[in-house]
Order: sequence, then C-alpha cells, then structure tokens
Amino acid sequence: MTAPGPALDPVSAYLERAEPADRAALLRHLRDVVVSEVPDAEPVLSYGVAAFRVRGGVVCGFAATKSGCSLYPFSGTTLGRLGTLLEGRSTTKSAIHFDSAHPLADDLIREVVRLRLAEIGERSR
Repeated sequence: MTAPGPALDPVSAYLERAEPADRAALLRHLRDVVVSEVPDAEPVLSYGVAAFRVRGGVVCGFAATKSGCSLYPFSGTTLGRLGTLLEGRSTTKSAIHFDSAHPLADDLIREVVRLRLAEIGERSR
C-alpha cells in the first residue's frame, strides 16, 4: 500500500480539478505570478474560487468559468484604478475575464496584486 502524498493546499487542489487544460494552464501561470509577488500569501478558497490571503485580506482570486477564466481582485475599487491596463479587456465591476486567445499580461497581474496589497495595508492600519 502506498502512503498518501502531502495534502494539497486549496489553490493547488482547485487547479488539479480545473478544466479544460488550456484554462488550467492559464490559471497556473496566474498563480505563479501572484506567488512570485507575494510568496508569503496564504492559499485559500474564498467564495468558491482559488484565492490568496495576506494580512487578513484577500489579494485576488481566480476561477475557470464556462467561457474562459476570471481574475477577481476582491475589491470594488481596484479595477477602476487600472486605467489603460484594461483597454480592450472584457471586465465587469468585479472581474477581468480572459482566455487562451487573450491571456493576462504579467504586468497587469502584478498591478492588481500591488493595488490590493496597498488597499489591504490601508485597511489594517
């Protein structure tokens, strides 16, 4: 009998289940960029999506959706502060939508993380 491997953190477990493969690859890349910016972030599930928490606040979350993927900054103000970085992107008030034909640029992901960290820092003062 083989010993079970280490338990996956919630984000890794989410990514293991993500389909189809092209969406899972996009989300893995997004995760890697977030972790490179915030290596001490805690991987969690929040509102049913994979997310990262720092100092009690969720930095961002992401999910495979019916038609692609979405990045959720968990803030009603972050997307409005991204300006030209969102030009040509499909967005709602709370999400940036993307797919393999229109992946997120690493600079955009990093800016979402930077803005959210600033918001979380302001809130914790």
